[in-house]
Amino acid sequence: MTASISGWRQRSRAVALLAAATLWAVPAQSQDAPEQEPPPPPRPLQLLPDLLTAPAKAPDTSTGIAVGTLAAPNRDRIGLVDAQNGGFLTTLWQGSDLETLRKILPQLPTRMVSPAQRRLAENLLLSPGVLPAADGSSETSAWLLETRIARLAAMGAWDDALAMIELVPFADVTESIRRLRADAYLIV
Repeated sequence: MTASISGWRQRSRAVALLAAATLWAVPAQSQDAPEQEPPPPPRPLQLLPDLLTAPAKAPDTSTGIAVGTLAAPNRDRIGLVDAQNGGFLTTLWQGSDLETLRKILPQLPTRMVSPAQRRLAENLLLSPGVLPAADGSSETSAWLLETRIARLAAMGAWDDALAMIELVPFADVTESIRRLRADAYLIV
């Protein structure tokens, strides 16, 4: 048993010497090799053209330019989303019975569990829409805009309601819209 212990000690000493020799040899080799510089970083990607030149052909100035004053936007055309951005067409209310619209729109739910249902309701209220052809009076147009903004506020979409209010021309701001604006400034 003594022979096996002494053999084990000799083997462990040999392994330790071999490991020490290996560790000492590695730094010596690396010191002898010349130091290499790291490669330079890649050039930045150039997005602009090398030379900015004048256009080959001058723009056509023969088209007529009309100068005039712009009228304020119609209340029916006020909206934040259009058909290309998830909203509805401006002909959304065409063919609707105005009395039915007056009953249904104020009853639009304000608390919705489904995010898709909520987004659909918001897009409905944020989309511009021309009133049914039967009645295009100023009073009815103001009612539709006020109702749309009030329903957005009732849903808690105060940022959208305030953005809609900011689009209303000064001459078309009603008392109801003024109140909604004041509430929106206090809440937002």
